[in-house]
Amino acid sequence: MGMKARKLDLTDYDVTVKVPNEEGRFVDKTVPYRVKESVRIFLLSGQLQHNSVQLLKHSDLAMKVRDADGHILLDKDEYGMLVRAIETIRGLEANDVELIRRIMDAPKVNLKEVPKEPQEEDDRKELE
Repeated sequence: MGMKARKLDLTDYDVTVKVPNEEGRFVDKTVPYRVKESVRIFLLSGQLQHNSVQLLKHSDLAMKVRDADGHILLDKDEYGMLVRAIETIRGLEANDVELIRRIMDAPKVNLKEVPKEPQEEDDRKELE
């Protein structure tokens, strides 16, 4: 039986924010919501009150998210870290809803173990 993981969509999405125009009036502007950067901020938030070990684990996951392309597969522990982070952080806003939904509804996927290639006879001799 393979390992289970959660597949998280890391692609940016559009949000509407209020910005001042030339007259100083606030108008709607559509901007991209930076998903990977937001996940990194969630994982490393001071609101989580990390100890040193937790901070290192969260930092490792934040770097894994930074380096991912399009989506990321999270194991049970990684997914748990991210869910606990978004459940702890206060001050989330309407523009965060899509990301929170993506995290909470991340589909489960089955991963198959890939058998290791048998080493060549020559390779084994070099190790002796």
